[in-house]
Amino acid sequence: MPVDPTPLMGVVVDVEESGDGAASLGVQLSAHDVSVSVAVAARRDRRQILHGVRAEFAPGSFSALMGPSGAGKTTLLHALRTGRCTSGTLHANGAPYTKLARRLIVTVPQDDILLPGLSPLEMLHYAAQLKLPPALGGAGRLARARTVLLQLGFTDEDMATRIGSVDERGLSGGQRKRVSIALELLTNPPVLLVDEPTSGLDAKMAHDVVSILRALSREGRTVVCTVHQPSSRIFASFDQLLLLAHGRVAYCGPVDVSGEYFGRLGLPPPSHENPAEFFLRVLQDDDEARGVDLLGAWARSDERARPFGWREQAAADRAPAAAASAPAPDDAGSGRVSPAVERAPGGLQPQLLPLPLPALDGGSVYAVSRAAQTWVLLRRRLYEAAKDRTKLGRSLVLKLTLGVLVGVIWLDSGRDASFKAAFPTSGALFLVVNNCVMDTLFETVLQFPLQRALLGREYANGTYSLGAYYVALQASNLILSALSSALLALPVYALVGLAATAGQAGYFVLVLALMSLIGSSLGVIVGATTADIDSARSAIVPTLVPLLIFSGYLIPLEKIAPYFKWAYYASFFQYALGALELNEFGSRVYTRDCPSQVAAEAAYELVHAAYPALPLPPLPTNFTCDGTEYLRAQGLFPPKYGGRRGYALILGGYLALFLVAAYVVLAARMRRLVLRPS
Repeated sequence: MPVDPTPLMGVVVDVEESGDGAASLGVQLSAHDVSVSVAVAARRDRRQILHGVRAEFAPGSFSALMGPSGAGKTTLLHALRTGRCTSGTLHANGAPYTKLARRLIVTVPQDDILLPGLSPLEMLHYAAQLKLPPALGGAGRLARARTVLLQLGFTDEDMATRIGSVDERGLSGGQRKRVSIALELLTNPPVLLVDEPTSGLDAKMAHDVVSILRALSREGRTVVCTVHQPSSRIFASFDQLLLLAHGRVAYCGPVDVSGEYFGRLGLPPPSHENPAEFFLRVLQDDDEARGVDLLGAWARSDERARPFGWREQAAADRAPAAAASAPAPDDAGSGRVSPAVERAPGGLQPQLLPLPLPALDGGSVYAVSRAAQTWVLLRRRLYEAAKDRTKLGRSLVLKLTLGVLVGVIWLDSGRDASFKAAFPTSGALFLVVNNCVMDTLFETVLQFPLQRALLGREYANGTYSLGAYYVALQASNLILSALSSALLALPVYALVGLAATAGQAGYFVLVLALMSLIGSSLGVIVGATTADIDSARSAIVPTLVPLLIFSGYLIPLEKIAPYFKWAYYASFFQYALGALELNEFGSRVYTRDCPSQVAAEAAYELVHAAYPALPLPPLPTNFTCDGTEYLRAQGLFPPKYGGRRGYALILGGYLALFLVAAYVVLAARMRRLVLRPS
C-alpha cells in the first residue's frame, strides 16, 4: 500500500511497501540545463565539458548514457553523484542535493577496485562493518553480506574464493564486477550509478552483469549506466537512453522509440544493424549524419522539454512488488532470466530480494563512529597483509636477509677493540638507516595506486572519513614497521656486535621504526602527488639523494661547503645517524689504535729516526680511549640537541611534519577526486 512521501534529509523520498513488508526508496534525479567546465592545466582558461544537459532518471528505470569517447558521459555521472555543476541545477526528487542526501546515491566505478587478497565474503563483511549501523550486530552484518552475495548469484564456494585481479588468479572478471556491485548494495541504495559495467567482459559476462543491474532497477531503484558500445542484446535491456556528443544531448528518451525519433530526422536505423552502433556512428561521422544537425535538432525538439515524461508516469514505470522478479530480457522480447540472476542457492527465489531501508540516523553522514571506522580499517589492513602470506613473508625475509648480510659484512666490527673499527661500524648504521627509509618509501609508493583507488571509491561513496582511514593507515604502518625494524635489527645487533644493553637496543629499534614511518609518510606524499611509478621515482631521487650525501657520513660536516651546510641540518638522515652513533659510541672503550697511541708512536719514530743512538724508554701498552673521541671527530661531542633524547625528539618532529603534510596532500587529492568532474 502506498505511503505518503516522506521528507528525508531535504529530499522528498517516495516510500513503497513491498509484499513482505520490506520497503524500498524511490529517488528521481533530474538535470536542468546542466553545464560543467573544468580548469585546463598550465592555462588560465576553462574547458566546457557539458552544455545545457537536460534529463531525468526515475525510480524503477534502467537508463543508459551513451556517446563517443570524450562526450561527457563520466562527467555527467559525476555531476549526478555529487549534485555539483558550473551552471544549471541538479535535483533529487525535486529538491537540491544535501550532504546527507548524497548517501542515497552510490557509484560503481569502471575498474573493479577490490582487495585481491580477500574473498568476496570477507570484502563485504568489512564493508558491512563500515556501512551498516551497530544495531545490526556482528552476526547481522555478516548475514547481510551473505544475503547480498547470494542475491547476485554467488555460491558458498565463490564467496570463499580469493578475489584476485587481472594479474592475480582468483574470480572471473564478471564475478569481480558483481562483487563491486554487491559492495554498494549493502545499504540498499535507491540510486545506483554504474560506470562502464561491461568494460573488459566477454559477451556472456557482460550480459549477466547487465541482467543483474536491470533486475535491481525493477526493485524500484534508479539505475544509470554509462556504456560505450553495447551489443544489441544489452542495448535492448535498457528502458531509457541519453545520447551525448561534445557535451550536448542528441537524444533523451525511451529506448524503444529512439529509432523512431532518428527516423523522423531522416536517419532510420538499418534493420540489420545494432541500433547502438548506428547511433554512435552518426554522432561521430558527419557523412553518416547526412548533414543533419543532431544536437540542434534535439535542442529544438518538443521532447526536450520533458525528456522521459516520468513525472506523469512514475507509478507505471516503477515496478511494483509483484513485478520485482520480472526477468531481464535474454534477447529482445525474450522472457528468460539470466543465469547470474537465476542461480540462487539455499532455496532463495530467482530474484533479488528487497533489503531494509538504509540507516539514516541523527544527521550523521556515516553509519558508525570515526573510532569504529578506524578500528575496522586497521583490522582490514592488517588482515589483508597477514592473509597474503607470500608477500608478507617475502618482505620479512628480505628484511631479515638484509640484516644478516649487513651483519656478515661488518662481522664483529662492534666488538673490535681497535679505534679504527668505529668508522666501518658507522657504515653499517648508515646502511641500515638508509634502507629503513628507502624500503618503506618505495613499498608504499608501489602499493599506493591500489590503495588510492580504493580510498577514492570508498571515500566518495561516504563509507568512512578520510581521518579514520589515515589513522588506520599509519597505525598499521607503525605495527608493520616495528616488526620489520626488529627483524632488521636483531641480526645486525648479534653479528656486528653493537652495544647490547636493553636500553641501547630499544633505542636502536625506536630510531629505525621512526625512519620507517618517515619513509611511509613520504611514500604517501609522493604517491598522492604523482601519477605513476616512473614519475614517483623522478621525484624521489632528486629529493632524497642530497639528504643522503649531506648526512654527515659520506662527507664530514667540516668538509661540506658553507653554501651546502643547510642541507646537512635539513637532512633527517643526519639526525638518525647521529642518534645511532651517540647510542653506539657514547659508552664504547677502545684499547688499540687510539689517537693518543698513534700520536705517541709517530713521535717515537720521529725521535728515533733523528737520534738513532739515543736510548728511548719503551712505549706504554695500556693506551685506552672511548668512543667520544670518534664522536668529537664527527661533530657529535659534546652531545648536541640534548643527546639521544633530543635526537629522538627531532626525528619525532620530522615524523609529525611528514604525517601532517601527507594528510594535507592526500586530502587535497581526495577533494579533487570527489569534487571535480572526471
